Amino acid sequence: MLTIFSNRVYKSTLSVVDVFAIGQEILDFNSAKHHLVNKITTRERTGTEFLRDGQSLHMYTKGTFGYNDYFANSIINAANAALDSRRELHQLNIRSLKNQITTKKKNSRNSAVTWMVSWPCWLPVYGYPKRPSKPIPGRKTLS
Repeated sequence: MLTIFSNRVYKSTLSVVDVFAIGQEILDFNSAKHHLVNKITTRERTGTEFLRDGQSLHMYTKGTFGYNDYFANSIINAANAALDSRRELHQLNIRSLKNQITTKKKNSRNSAVTWMVSWPCWLPVYGYPKRPSKPIPGRKTLS
């Protein structure tokens, strides 16, 4: 497929000042997103509200970081996307661990059955080896 129009901007076509300004904006955006993700996560875990009375998340983001509406909405959307991704990954990890546990339980049951089948029939299953009636000299007793 042929691309006729592209929004891609190459660093070599821009001045050094513009490249530095864009890099700084990206850093500021990511630090704001990180701050917002941490605040929302803390609110979910502890139940403490970081927003003032009746304040929206949008107004908090605008007031804290000084961005306009477009950047504030973009930061909120990016933070919510990161949180959703983390929740989904957490659910996948839980499912994976549950599957591992059930597999281990199945294997341990199967190995117990194999062990019981391979146990020599002439040895008693319970009480082997028999406990000595008299204590062995030099050995501590459990009682």
